[in-house]
Amino acid sequence: QLPTIVFFHGNAGNIGVRVPNAVEMYEKLDANVLLVKYRGYGESTHDHIKPLAGIIFENTLESIGHMVDARLLFLLPFEAFLLRNKWDSTNLAATLRVLILYLAGDADEIVPHSQMKDLYARVPSRV
Repeated sequence: QLPTIVFFHGNAGNIGVRVPNAVEMYEKLDANVLLVKYRGYGESTHDHIKPLAGIIFENTLESIGHMVDARLLFLLPFEAFLLRNKWDSTNLAATLRVLILYLAGDADEIVPHSQMKDLYARVPSRV
């Protein structure tokens, strides 16, 4: 029985453009790959996948509010009104009882590297 990787594909592009990534993971890691949209994108629902052995955070933001603070300063006066979904990775990650692998690079043009470092520092479960 192969392990399964749940791959949330990110905010740029769509699942179709991530198929080559899934094929490569399948072939090189000998694992099933489930491509998933983030909640609220496309036809996705609020259902959660329960039986996880671990999770990988790849250049993950702390929250949408932190992204506004870092990259969209002109939206600060409207933040409370505009941000319906907080995407609070820090509080979510703190509730996880699985192994977490953090993958980060300091050349990400969208998510500041400091957010990933802060997320890592604030959440105790690590690989």
